[in-house]
Amino acid sequence: MIWQILPWIVSIITLTTMWMAGNKSPKAWLLGLFNQILWAAIISHSELWGLLPTTLGMCFIYIRNFYKWHKYAPI
Repeated sequence: MIWQILPWIVSIITLTTMWMAGNKSPKAWLLGLFNQILWAAIISHSELWGLLPTTLGMCFIYIRNFYKWHKYAPI
């Protein structure tokens, strides 16, 4: 059951993350990082290993952006 709704959940979180980033919220990057954990679960369960480099890259970008934005807008 969870594997049927998880793609919907990560889609909603992805859209929410982008909305928050557009509103200049540093918390967007933390939510995005959490979302990558869910993506990793989907990748592992579905054995879609070709998506793993994207997930790892997104983790790096979310961490980088959080630190850069946190300097200007503390949480």
